Amino acid sequence: MSLLLSVADLGREAGQSLDFRLTGSSSSPDLPDGVSFGPVTVEGRALWTGETVFIGGRVGAEVGLVCGRCLKPFTLPVRAELSREYREVEDGFGDAVSSATGGQGDGGGRRRRERRERQVSKASRSRDERDGGEGAEWSEAPLPFSHDRIDLAFPAFEALVLELPMKPVCREDCPGLCLVCGANLDESPCGCRAEKADPRFLSLKRLLEAKERGE
Repeated sequence: MSLLLSVADLGREAGQSLDFRLTGSSSSPDLPDGVSFGPVTVEGRALWTGETVFIGGRVGAEVGLVCGRCLKPFTLPVRAELSREYREVEDGFGDAVSSATGGQGDGGGRRRRERRERQVSKASRSRDERDGGEGAEWSEAPLPFSHDRIDLAFPAFEALVLELPMKPVCREDCPGLCLVCGANLDESPCGCRAEKADPRFLSLKRLLEAKERGE
């Protein structure tokens, strides 16, 4: 998923903001079978706080799911709130780029990685001190960004996944599958005799049926 936000036009005076709207591709890793994402749209505002960039807005996408009752695929519009804070660091993702492109073994990638870790650690300590030190309630440290670009792909994907239903259904009154023959009752009735039995007596029912069959 590609959702790169350019903050080059965001003024560096506290309170200045930049409205944005981004639409990215639907490729998302590690999705369960039957789950697929359409194009993802992020709309919101980037605010310079004086030290960090605060991103606030909404993310939305059409998500393909499988009904937990009738097992048919369907599409569900999913919307979520997005709220993240970012701190600009020097060459923040240089080590990742070097690693992905097979950087030379001169130790440059390792040094950049160590420098980024120190910068992020320093940012986290500064945030803790500003919020009251050790006794303050924990809050997430700002994420790093560099070269005036903030990648919103992961937080957008994360926000959408958290909004997905535990047991998706194509509609609330979906009748599901017949417990006897497995037919989709949403398409046509199957004619099977539906019996409601107390689950506590199912074992006894099976014994009586086996006895009738002479087993």
